[in-house]
Amino acid sequence: MAKNRLRANLIGGPNGEQGYAIGGGGKVVVDIAKTGFDGAMPDLENISSMQYRTPRSIIPIVLEVPMMFNFLPGKEHYIAGIRAMYEQHATNISGLTHGTEMEVDEVEIGGTGEFMQAPTDIKGKRSTLSVTWKALRGDPHKRVRSLWHSLGIMDYRTKMPLIAKYMTSDNDRKNATMTIPWYTATIAFIEPSVDGQHCEYCWIGSNIMPMDSGETEGIKDLTTGQGIPEESIEHTGAFECTDATRVVGNELMKIITSTAINPNDRRAHIEEVAKNVAARVNTGYVASGSKL
Repeated sequence: MAKNRLRANLIGGPNGEQGYAIGGGGKVVVDIAKTGFDGAMPDLENISSMQYRTPRSIIPIVLEVPMMFNFLPGKEHYIAGIRAMYEQHATNISGLTHGTEMEVDEVEIGGTGEFMQAPTDIKGKRSTLSVTWKALRGDPHKRVRSLWHSLGIMDYRTKMPLIAKYMTSDNDRKNATMTIPWYTATIAFIEPSVDGQHCEYCWIGSNIMPMDSGETEGIKDLTTGQGIPEESIEHTGAFECTDATRVVGNELMKIITSTAINPNDRRAHIEEVAKNVAARVNTGYVASGSKL
């Protein structure tokens, strides 16, 4: 009997009772109206109503790069580099928040020391994006951020955008608008569901720019290894996290899960013996030219 009641809670009973419900945009949400574990009498019949949230690391997807990169020689390389920086190279992304907070005014109730509060304003919590990278050889992340600043916004010496050097035609100059899309990126940050099929939250950030190019420090210390430098860069950005952005996140998750989620669907990173190795015919097990 208890087993049948549990099954009804999981899949929905004849009167609509259930342990969880499907929310907007395909999000799985617990039915808060069901009993749980933490009252005076814990209720295991509604065990699915106590499915706790276990957040997964967010997935950044670059939607737009600054338009000014389109005017650089080898623009495809720079655009691909920005995508890789945020989607594949970032080791930590933080500062994305979602919620509201209330401001109140209050008056004392008589002389009791107790106060009555009245709401005066509701504000959304502000996101402050911070992205961390491990420095790669040649500092390519720093170089891209430096170009972002000097080419698209202004050089720190001349106070002019150096992209002007590459504006070689009247049409180029006409398109150099220096408006927000010219020097900012748009990035979606998706928190996937535990099953990897849906989007729990999706922040879409516009007006994103790195606040700092990063810093290189020269050191001499013969007694200590230097280690791998780490760069945590604050960014500007106006962020939206709504049911509408979750719909966008769900569409992006369909692409992600169908193309990249299963490592077994990918080819091995190496599939033949290198020629200089296989050429050594008198040693080893695999003859020259053998395919794996």
